[in-house]
Formats: sequence, C-alpha cells, structure tokens
Amino acid sequence: MKEKETVADAIVAFIDDADVIECMTVLSLRNEADIVVKLSGGHKMRLFTCSADDCTQIMVKEYRGSNAEYCTACKNKNRNKKVSEETRQKNYDKQTAPNSKTPFSYLNNEQKTIRNSRNNNVKASKNRKIRTLEMRLTNLKKKFNDAEELTLDGSDGTTFL
Repeated sequence: MKEKETVADAIVAFIDDADVIECMTVLSLRNEADIVVKLSGGHKMRLFTCSADDCTQIMVKEYRGSNAEYCTACKNKNRNKKVSEETRQKNYDKQTAPNSKTPFSYLNNEQKTIRNSRNNNVKASKNRKIRTLEMRLTNLKKKFNDAEELTLDGSDGTTFL
C-alpha cells in the first residue's frame, strides 16, 4: 500500500482496499482484528472490528488511546438499551398497574406476570362487589314481595339503598 499524504486519504485507501478488508474479515473471525499501521509523518492508523458479539463492521480510525470499541450502530443500540432499562425501572409500578396504558408487548415476562395478577385481583374484587349487591337486591325483593303493606318512610324497618 502506498503512503498517503493525509490521514483522511489513508482512511479512504484502507476502506477501498479489498485485500485489507479480506484480511480483516479473516482476523475478525479469529478474534484478532486489531491492527495498528504506522504512516509517514508519524501518524498511526488503527484497523479493528466492532467489539459487539453480533457485529462484524470493520473500522479504520486514526490511532488514539481512547478509540471507541463499538461502531456507531452498536454504540447507539447499547445506549438505547441502557436508557430503556432505566425508564423501565423508573416506571415499573406505573407499567404494572391494572389501569396502565402500557401495551403488553413492551413489558418483560416478570412485569406481565405481575400485571396479570393485579388485573385478576381487580376483577375478583369487582365480582365480589357485584355478587354482594345482587344478594342485597334479591333480599330486598323478597322483603317487598313478602310484605303486605309497604311504607316508604322507613317506619316498617326497611331501609333503602
């Protein structure tokens, strides 16, 4: 490979060189894809692959001690995952509440289980209230049917809802 005058030209040359890409692909499969190349003028270039397990993107950057280990897509994905987990923890009670508007597809398995149990508790409570009211109504109907004379002022001991 010819020496280039600028770092930007060197990066373009590395990216466009099919032999470099092929060698980096082979090295990445062996988990050895981290190469530092010295250029004229004291510049160093670092050729490396993304550190994510499922990514094989090859990156060419000017060598620094603090080069990123992940490509932009993986870095954003990791950041989004971290922010999502923080939001999930912050809104845990809101998301698992029975009256939550959060779709089930956004909940993890633990949250789905908790939300289902809370929904079942609310349903059971409502059903108990309905049964109690139905029983009271049935008892009142029996009282009214059995009574010969009905007074609306409550003097006969009947109370209304």
